[in-house]
Amino acid sequence: MSIDPAMPELDTESQPYVLSAFVMLCRMFRSFSDASSGARLTADDLTLFNNQLLRIPTLTEHHNDLQKADLSVTQQWLRLMFWKLAINKVIMTANTNDDIRSVFFPISLAKDLLTNISAMSIDTLEAHGPGMELKLFEVTNSVADMITLNPRQTTSALEIGPQDILVHLANIIGRFRGGNKTLLPLLQSRLSGIGLDSLILPRITDVTYDSPGL
Repeated sequence: MSIDPAMPELDTESQPYVLSAFVMLCRMFRSFSDASSGARLTADDLTLFNNQLLRIPTLTEHHNDLQKADLSVTQQWLRLMFWKLAINKVIMTANTNDDIRSVFFPISLAKDLLTNISAMSIDTLEAHGPGMELKLFEVTNSVADMITLNPRQTTSALEIGPQDILVHLANIIGRFRGGNKTLLPLLQSRLSGIGLDSLILPRITDVTYDSPGL
């Protein structure tokens, strides 16, 4: 998939508050397309793309909760996708920091994601359908990969650790109604494999109806 260079410029003047979130999503995917189109990727490419995405605001007062959820999750998901694209092409560091050039980058990314969506309701996230669920799964599964790679990674007692992040994200996915039923068993298996016995409780909706005449 590639962006047509002949595409017209987006009209941001007409209904700016309605279109602004869509325009920002277009900018995100445009940045991803531009950054990933080259034959070679360098550490500078990683940093440049990461900075471009982070400069796109996702939680402005002009956006409603649905738009904020879409922008926030998509931004972090695209950062992760580009990191995955580059990890076999760029020499990564083993530092456990938030640098996108670190092999442990998904941990800090997932922490950023949780910070952004912590105040959002499950209904807001769920409204975006299976695409949102799959984006969250990609992040969650990547955190599980990092814990498997470095099971002894330690954090301050005051910090949220990788295992906490993993369980939190897995339980958010577990609350999606009627979603991809293959994801929960996969996540439960990942948790068990890491030594976490937290049960992911699926969200149950009561669809029974009592007739007023009974």
